[in-house]
This record gives sequence, C-alpha cells and structure tokens, in this order.
Amino acid sequence: MKLSLMVAISKNGVIGNGPDIPWSAKGEQL
Repeated sequence: MKLSLMVAISKNGVIGNGPDIPWSAKGEQL
C-alpha cells in the first residue's frame, strides 16, 4: 500500500480562507 500525505498550515493554525485553499497541487482534485 502506498500512502502519500501533504500537510500545510499557517502559523495561526488555519488552512485556508473560507472555503478556498491558497494553493493547488497536481492531482489533488478529482
């Protein structure tokens, strides 16, 4: 089994702005 995990978080503990995230990664969305 191959498992990949990427975590990104700001210094104040948030991961986005409302329903949006401030980045995109190839293959992250179906």
